Amino acid sequence: MDRALLYLQKTLDTTTLKHSIGLPACADLCKCVSRIKPEKNGNLSILEIGTHNAVSTVALSDLGVVHTIDIMNCKYTEEIVSQSPHANRILRFVGNDQSRLRSVVARGLVVVHVAFIDAVHDSPHIYIDFEFASRFTRHIIFHDYSAHKFPGVYTAINEIAAERKAELQELGNTLVYMKLPAPPPTKFHRELGKAMTQI
Repeated sequence: MDRALLYLQKTLDTTTLKHSIGLPACADLCKCVSRIKPEKNGNLSILEIGTHNAVSTVALSDLGVVHTIDIMNCKYTEEIVSQSPHANRILRFVGNDQSRLRSVVARGLVVVHVAFIDAVHDSPHIYIDFEFASRFTRHIIFHDYSAHKFPGVYTAINEIAAERKAELQELGNTLVYMKLPAPPPTKFHRELGKAMTQI
């Protein structure tokens, strides 16, 4: 078992875990993220939207650097993060002004290999969070993909996938992985390609 998941299993009480993504979902999340490889050898850069009590944050830190944002600090978040085995890989951004917070985060993000969205569980916020995350990566994982429990989340994700011609893969534990198609080459890239063939 990975160090972070082992730490969570030993440290967290059942109440904290009950109000989180949970350890089985964390294991599924990490399994999916571990298949996404950075272009060069090194750690993954992960964007998380919705820190809550940092259970998924800590689990993801086994795989790379986690940039996590939320509008509030939960009761034990700081303690859970600071004592985790990879606390130095977790960069937390907290603030109730979402547009300002996202602006600060966006300035610091150079590369994001994968995003995990588990914030407000309604349709409007799924669209907002997706638009932000999709600026940085083609690989996005959502939590609470359930027609029964979260119909707004479920519908929004399906509509986004249809509109963007994205692949969806259910991972279990109400997790779903979305892979967006590669963007078409820009005029600059087409011209560069032509120039390279002439050398």
